[in-house]
Amino acid sequence: MGIQLRIAELRKLKGATQLELAEYLGVSFQSVSKWENGVSLPDITHLPRIAEFFSVSVDYILGIENKFESNYSSRSTHKSSHWDKKIEYLKNTRQGFWNDDYLKFLVECVWKLDKPCNVVDFGCGFGYLGMKLLPLLPDGSCYTGIDISQRLIDEAKKIFSDSSFKTQFQIADVSGFKEYEQYDIAICQALLRHLPNPKTVLNNMISSVRTGGLVICIETNRPFESVGTMINGLPYSPSNEIAAYSKLWSSELNNEGRDFSIGLKLPIMMRALGLLNVDVRLNDKISFLDYTQDHFKDHLEIFESSKGWSKSNTNTERGHVEFLKNRGLNDDDVELFNYVRNREIEYIQNNREELSMVQMNGTIISF
Repeated sequence: MGIQLRIAELRKLKGATQLELAEYLGVSFQSVSKWENGVSLPDITHLPRIAEFFSVSVDYILGIENKFESNYSSRSTHKSSHWDKKIEYLKNTRQGFWNDDYLKFLVECVWKLDKPCNVVDFGCGFGYLGMKLLPLLPDGSCYTGIDISQRLIDEAKKIFSDSSFKTQFQIADVSGFKEYEQYDIAICQALLRHLPNPKTVLNNMISSVRTGGLVICIETNRPFESVGTMINGLPYSPSNEIAAYSKLWSSELNNEGRDFSIGLKLPIMMRALGLLNVDVRLNDKISFLDYTQDHFKDHLEIFESSKGWSKSNTNTERGHVEFLKNRGLNDDDVELFNYVRNREIEYIQNNREELSMVQMNGTIISF
């Protein structure tokens, strides 16, 4: 045919299967096989998506460009060096994570934890989930927190140093942590979204729990957060934010394995890995921020921190533009991203004295 596509070499370099590429494109894996073997060519409409999947240009896919340079910049959220710097961020963003009465309802009425239990928290951070759970669990329960970050583990130990609860903390990579049937409950919160291998970690959680025990994953679905944010005075247009972020989310998934929709996928993943009686709940926490409330400014600062809005990044800031391009965005993507982001930041900054907003994280609880 005269055209030698580079799909096979890129797929092997990425470590992806023909089926994974086919599902991403919405075609059969036989079609991908034919493209790779030179039997047929993909429809022209598929070429931009194929290039996006591999983070290269269409010209490189077609063999027109001879040089392949991947400038993608990973955030390395699976490494301790990333989380060592995030103690204050985690403390701020976790403050509005739960309604205590709903967590109590889960413990007592849904999970029906009426006997002392041994809990292991995968990716415990500074022990926030332990602080919320232990007062609700039956007396005699034990909490073990594991995390890859030495600084977070040290902070957790300090927080619980004067506590009467039974706790222990250890540094471990959750990707390799396996203690077969040692615990009654394995739990994680906002962990799997940040890892390149969520299925491996989920399997480790399952292995750590005795037969008849519980595996609980509390995870996000990023589009839910976009749909669930409304700022009074700005048009409610979640489709704009989803459009601005979707390319970034897809790039993270394709290049790092960081899944923006992991919360929705977990029930299916749990069942595929052999768990029984899988069920799902939605965290009922919705935050309402209004300028008439006590401590409004403090709560607003927490909100800005959780959204990464402490400082505005504009189109004119070269470092920010290059960062976004190195995360898989092109010029048009960057322009849309900055327009949506900066419109909200600037509105908040200019209306702090009489601001109202609603935010629903929409965290999904699979167990």
